[in-house]
Amino acid sequence: MISVTQALSPFIDWSQVSPERLEHAGQRGTKIHAYNAAYLLGLWLPKIESECQGYFDSFRYFADARIDRVFAVEKEVICHCFGYVGHVDFVGILKDEIGIAILDWKSPIVEGSTWRAQLAAYKHAYECEEGKEIVTRVGSIMLDPNGKPAKMVDYKESIADFAAFVAALTAFKYFKGKNATTESNRKN
Repeated sequence: MISVTQALSPFIDWSQVSPERLEHAGQRGTKIHAYNAAYLLGLWLPKIESECQGYFDSFRYFADARIDRVFAVEKEVICHCFGYVGHVDFVGILKDEIGIAILDWKSPIVEGSTWRAQLAAYKHAYECEEGKEIVTRVGSIMLDPNGKPAKMVDYKESIADFAAFVAALTAFKYFKGKNATTESNRKN
């Protein structure tokens, strides 16, 4: 199956970022996600690396202030009807809210152009898997590198966002998937 991030990857421009810097940011993001997951699950936390400390403090501030119940962390969701897989950072209930929230931890300082479609894809797959459970809140949690409170970005236009994801997924499958054809394989 094609992953959500794979389907959206052609629409992310990394040309201004050196491969070394991109690799380093990816490794840092993996560590931050692991720290956040351990914290939410009440697991032992290793010493937080200094370059991740601010992000983790920002996350912990958000988690303590806003999260009421945790249903799942780093949950794999699969949508069989459209044929994709994703990994949801958080599924649960936020304080003073009734419905289920799906959240994604983000470390960039500016909102990414594909985040809305990414979260809409996670929402759709989660609702398909869980049947009658309806997600009422979807958003990105932008963690601050200096430990300041995280910024929550809500996504309310999930129908349009999901349509954009499906278009990206369809294009990815057509041009890069196993059914893609090359000019040399085409018969005229």
